[in-house]
Amino acid sequence: MRFKYCYLWFFLLAGSCCTACEPKEKYYSFSEKELDFVSYEEKETFKLIDSTKAIHQMSQSLYDRYFFEWIGFFGSSNEFQEVYQVSYGSDGPSPIDLSVNLESYIGEGHSAYDLRIQINEFEVYASPNKLTPSVVPLEIMGRPYNRVYSLKAYSLKVPNVIQDSAIVLWNREYGLIQLQFSNGKTITRKD
Repeated sequence: MRFKYCYLWFFLLAGSCCTACEPKEKYYSFSEKELDFVSYEEKETFKLIDSTKAIHQMSQSLYDRYFFEWIGFFGSSNEFQEVYQVSYGSDGPSPIDLSVNLESYIGEGHSAYDLRIQINEFEVYASPNKLTPSVVPLEIMGRPYNRVYSLKAYSLKVPNVIQDSAIVLWNREYGLIQLQFSNGKTITRKD
C-alpha cells in the first residue's frame, strides 16, 4: 500500500514538472520590411491598365492573414508564424491574375524565400528583409511613388525552364504599381 502512494506521488510530481517545462508561445510577426508587402486590405479592389489601354478591374478572390503554428517532431512547438495571402483576378479577353503569399521570417534553417508574388505566369521569389526600396520617389505615368521595390519576375510557362523575365514595381501603399515586360509592354496601376 505504501508503494502505491509513492508511485502516485511520483507520477503527480513528474506530470507537474513536464507541464512546467512546456515552452512559452512565441509569435513571429511581420517585420517592417515584410509589412511593405502586406499592401492590400480585405475586399479592396483596384484597376490596372495595359499597353493596349485596356482597363482591368481587379476583384479580390482570397484574403487571409493569420498565425500558423509550426508542428515539430514531438508535436506542438508553441511557435507561430504570421502568414498573409491575397489573390485578385480580372475578367475580359486578356485576364490578369495576381497573388501574393508572404510568411514572416522565423530564422535560419527555414525557407529562404518568404515572399512569392505571381502575376499571370510571372513569379517573384524573394526575402523582403534582404530587399532595399528606392530612396527617391519614382514617377510612373506622371505620379510619384515612394519607397518602390524593383523585383525581377520570371516566366515559368514550361516548368523549371526560365524563358522570359519582367520587372515588378511595388510599394507598401499601392502594392503592384507596374509590371514591365522585356518586350516594352506594361501593366500599370490606374487610380
